[in-house]
Amino acid sequence: MDDIRKNLADKYTEEELLDMQREAFLREFPPDIAEMKAIRAVEIIKTGKLSTPEEAIENNKPGVLKLATNFMKAVTRYAKSGGEKVDEETFKSRMSECDKCVFRQGNRCTHSNCGCFLDKKASWKSESCPISRW
Repeated sequence: MDDIRKNLADKYTEEELLDMQREAFLREFPPDIAEMKAIRAVEIIKTGKLSTPEEAIENNKPGVLKLATNFMKAVTRYAKSGGEKVDEETFKSRMSECDKCVFRQGNRCTHSNCGCFLDKKASWKSESCPISRW
């Protein structure tokens, strides 16, 4: 098993492994659960160890630089859209999807490609969920 794991780790980048695992898990699970399972599967391939879902979320939170980059990109898209916001029904629908997501911690999304304040991001028409819940 270690040989197979090592060959996969050597042959593919972490992002390629994550994409392959995510695609496979999306056939059976909601987007957030599929993402979590993919993160943990890649972790096993790379390290041979399996963390808990809580540890996986904590270990994959965006760092300060990634948060700043994500925020600036979101603000740029929002400004280019003329500051358009979604209607109340769409906002409530988006927040309802966030309520079901394992990456939600309070008013923040802890996904590595996000880190946003949900009440802001969900209200901006230019924005979307990093795991396509909305």
